[in-house]
Amino acid sequence: MKRTLFQSIVKESIEEGGNAVPSAQPVRGDLAGEIAKDVINAISSTFNCEAEPAGSTGKKGREMTSGDIDILLGLPWERNEEVAQWVKESFPNCEMAVQPGFKQISFGYQYDEDGAPKVAQVDLMFTSNMNWRRWSAYSPSPYESKFKGLVQTVLLKLIARSKPIDKEKFPDEFYTAEDYGGGFEGVMKSHWRYMWDAEIGLVIVHRTNQGKKRPIKSYTIKEDTIVVTSNPDEAMKLIFGPEATLADMKSPETMVAFLFSGKYAYATPELLQRIHDGVVANKEMEKVPGAIENFEALWNEYAGKEEEPQGEPAYSQAIQEIHDLYRRMKKTED
Repeated sequence: MKRTLFQSIVKESIEEGGNAVPSAQPVRGDLAGEIAKDVINAISSTFNCEAEPAGSTGKKGREMTSGDIDILLGLPWERNEEVAQWVKESFPNCEMAVQPGFKQISFGYQYDEDGAPKVAQVDLMFTSNMNWRRWSAYSPSPYESKFKGLVQTVLLKLIARSKPIDKEKFPDEFYTAEDYGGGFEGVMKSHWRYMWDAEIGLVIVHRTNQGKKRPIKSYTIKEDTIVVTSNPDEAMKLIFGPEATLADMKSPETMVAFLFSGKYAYATPELLQRIHDGVVANKEMEKVPGAIENFEALWNEYAGKEEEPQGEPAYSQAIQEIHDLYRRMKKTED
């Protein structure tokens, strides 16, 4: 059977995350904005759709760099074949990766910087809800925050997940004596929780660890997902409390400040600790140099905790030596 152009593209270049365009290099901040503008003008006029920079694209100056160029595309993923073909025709010989899991197409944009040929990775992020996606893909500029968008996303997801669920409407289930011969009686079988979904909105998901023969790693029953809201302002008030505004959520700094402001509707020492621990333990945080250390410093600033001293202070050793000398002198006198 003869393959279509799109099928060939997918077979040859499909990747899920990571370095989708291997030849790409970090691009200078000011050039990233210019490249984004060029792609946006071309693709929006071709498909008659909304398109705009996302994340930190266009927010960095000449002295900074961007790892890739994120562009929000107001098209449903079902049109990805058309867009993939357009990319191939508009940017001949470019590397391209079609990523269904992320609803994203990445390609290598070829350009010159001071006479030297270079390649920048452009990520076209499909969405059917520009209003929500515009907010969920937001990243503070380097002049607003010391944190990357990844840290903001990790924190926001954990805060959303921490919102208490109505146990009367969404009760927990436990294994009974009939399940697996009673071997797991009383152990958690399934539960419901809030989740921040970058594409859909604030949702309630049903999680279960029930397998055919024995409990397995917990997974989401996708068909049970309930969309609570796709309105950013409504989502903020549900996640943080009625006094929350989008301005309070523009960076990790403003979010942590709100958590300790007395306005956070669900604040308890245990819940705040759980949010903190979840951020610090997140594997994605380890990929960003200094992210965990900077987050700990920010959190401690509001939590009123002092950093634990590294090693024994020098003055403690000196005091110990004085005590030892005093004991020796007393022994001599006796």
